[in-house]
Amino acid sequence: MGRAPVKVSTEIRGWLKKENGDLLGFFTLPDGTLFPFRTGVSGGFTLDNPGVVFTFAYPRYVRQERIADRCTMVIDGVEAGEAIPLDSIEETALASFERRLGMILLKSGLRTALKVGSQTKLKEKGGAVVDVLGKVFSLVDRADTRSWQTLPAEVHLFRLEVAPGSHEVYVRYFDETGGFLGESPRRTVRVEKGGKGIVYVPGPA
Repeated sequence: MGRAPVKVSTEIRGWLKKENGDLLGFFTLPDGTLFPFRTGVSGGFTLDNPGVVFTFAYPRYVRQERIADRCTMVIDGVEAGEAIPLDSIEETALASFERRLGMILLKSGLRTALKVGSQTKLKEKGGAVVDVLGKVFSLVDRADTRSWQTLPAEVHLFRLEVAPGSHEVYVRYFDETGGFLGESPRRTVRVEKGGKGIVYVPGPA
């Protein structure tokens, strides 16, 4: 049922420069809001002191829109009952991310500091061209967005004892108000005497 949350990269970008003991620059928030700042009355941008650019990139999870709220199983044309939630992959992913968030932010901060520091070091050793490359690598930094987005948000289960033989199985989907949304493709499962038949049915996209 549903799709697991998607991890996306969020960036705070900016530019910093120290001039005669004063600090000036700006940074932009993920929503595009620009915050300029300045201490003292130093001048603006100069080629002699281009300053450093930075990107603080961190991941966040975004829940996927859920179409169906519940589902019932239809076996051999008879609505047999409602499937019950077995596992919430969505909540597991969010809880795991929450536990690791402090370490994730710390690593993001260290990565930002290293990239900012490398701009000054590269300029001192290699000149302005290498310094420009360092700025580019810092500016395009993005967070790691690998996640569980190919998995369902929830797994629901329905068990029923049936007679041996072939059985047609499909699922009916409903929204949170009980409105009927549609049916899954129909599957056929064969159950041997004393055996088990398992049918996996994906929920609506």
